[in-house]
Amino acid sequence: MIQAIVADGVLLDRKQLRGMLEKIGLDVLSESRNGVQAYNEYRIYKPNIIFLALDMPMMDGISSMRRIKETYADAKVILVGDETRRRQIFDGLELGADEYIFKPYNLVQIEKVIHKTFNENSHLMSKM
Repeated sequence: MIQAIVADGVLLDRKQLRGMLEKIGLDVLSESRNGVQAYNEYRIYKPNIIFLALDMPMMDGISSMRRIKETYADAKVILVGDETRRRQIFDGLELGADEYIFKPYNLVQIEKVIHKTFNENSHLMSKM
């Protein structure tokens, strides 16, 4: 089973994404409300994937991703932002993010991103 962390400064967005991930079979280990907490929880849980919102207090999603990738180069990171943050998303992809989703997201979009991140041959995908 794919294990995930959801990090977003907006409680409603965190809960919505968590619900969608659980609906498609992911095990959400924790929810982080800021980038520092996301980094710390990544270190503790070492999930298969982390969803990082661009806009978070204390440390934004790209800074948190950089910090995670410095220690865990193979970390799977999905950036989350709205269409107005398109430039930041693409900057984040250049800096090492694996994929992105735009808010408002939906189940189909999330499933596609997960399938792209973990190719269909992955042992993790067979447990979804």
